[in-house]
Amino acid sequence: MKLLLLEDDRQSALELIQTLEPQWPGLVHWVDACNDASVQLAGPHYIPFVICELNLHDGDGAHLMRLANEKGQLAFTTTLMMTTHPQREQVLQAKAAGVQRLVVKPLQANVLQDALNHVLDQLKQMNQRVAQYAQSEDVQAFVEDVSALRSEPLTDRALQKLYQQATLLGFHSMTQAITRLRHYLGRPGRRTSEIENALSALNVHCAGLLPLLVT
Repeated sequence: MKLLLLEDDRQSALELIQTLEPQWPGLVHWVDACNDASVQLAGPHYIPFVICELNLHDGDGAHLMRLANEKGQLAFTTTLMMTTHPQREQVLQAKAAGVQRLVVKPLQANVLQDALNHVLDQLKQMNQRVAQYAQSEDVQAFVEDVSALRSEPLTDRALQKLYQQATLLGFHSMTQAITRLRHYLGRPGRRTSEIENALSALNVHCAGLLPLLVT
């Protein structure tokens, strides 16, 4: 489960990462170019939260978000766009691109915290059935099966089985993550390293999110 940060100002990015990493139950992945962000959005990771600069050295953040939405890459994803000098036209462009919120830089700590809390609350709501109804032994078996994926060659059949388990548990953010990985596994030109990273992310997804569901 990955948080994607697209910011071409290094200092601003490092400050955001310092705030986000202790609170995000997964990986905070920083890129500084639209092309790199496009690769991430098309990859095997489920990305529940995207924080994106509007004006970038190699493109337009709103255009990137619009294309990603049209390709279905932002399903069940919250998008936050940043700009230093917001104008009415920019607000309209961001809204048309499917961006949920446009904020002014420098990003205030309370604004970032509110956005982060909103995303984490959404993830809890997506998965509330796990905490309410799932048996602990079923959850443990699921976690073990996720971990076991890394010990043998990955197949769509194994992912399909895991998807069915996640569905029965009501672990819906995990179903999104598995769906992204299944789609990527069937693509030509897929990268083994990306698949390995995505499998690691599935484990982090369980380890990071499950404790939040029972608090």
